[in-house]
Amino acid sequence: MLDTAVERVHVVLAVVGCLLLAGCAGFGGTEGGTETESPSVNATALAANTDAVETYSVEITRTLQSTGANQTVEVDGAVDRENEAARLVQTTETAFRDEPRRTEQYVHEGTLYTSSDGEWEQSELEDWTTVDHLASAIPGPLASDDLEPIRTETVAGTETTMYEANITRGQAADLAGVDGTGHVPMTIEDYVYYVLVDDETDTLYGADLRLEVSQGGDPAFVTIETTITDRDGPVDVELPEEATAD
Repeated sequence: MLDTAVERVHVVLAVVGCLLLAGCAGFGGTEGGTETESPSVNATALAANTDAVETYSVEITRTLQSTGANQTVEVDGAVDRENEAARLVQTTETAFRDEPRRTEQYVHEGTLYTSSDGEWEQSELEDWTTVDHLASAIPGPLASDDLEPIRTETVAGTETTMYEANITRGQAADLAGVDGTGHVPMTIEDYVYYVLVDDETDTLYGADLRLEVSQGGDPAFVTIETTITDRDGPVDVELPEEATAD
């Protein structure tokens, strides 16, 4: 959640032609990749373990490629769920911009503090779930049968299994922030969603959403790759003094 949920898709970019095929594009933050035999995941335990996490770090890479726009957005953040506090730093690279745009956001006590040009602005945070990327990574409820193993991936030194998750078009739209509004509404033509899970502990380490969308009749390709690390470790979400300065 940076630059509002409405901008979530429009600030994303760059995809390869094999967008909807697992293995054609490397997953952010992973190493290697081998075929799996018959792994399994307990979906109930996965959801419970995800809910139990109090703090974590998150990295997100969002890409969009179309005839009219090419953009890459990277988000580096830390989330304290217990206190509903967060730090999110977003870097946006757009084809027509000479320099990347950097946006810094903090969430504290229901207030959103945002700085994109050195000047801080405050606004009310309307929905904490837009900040809690770990919670939104599992659109649910999912059953174990909804997860089809694809291959193994190493994330932050941990071997995980990439599963294709059977989700609805509506769930894919929610994950991507596509709500059909705007001057030129964006609609989903095709999609696929993967989650990366440590099968031994039923722990979620990442998610990968890939979509083919249409906006005003023009096709576009979108990816949103999320990596979760540092569960229940110390996270830096302290609000800078300048954010509250008069």
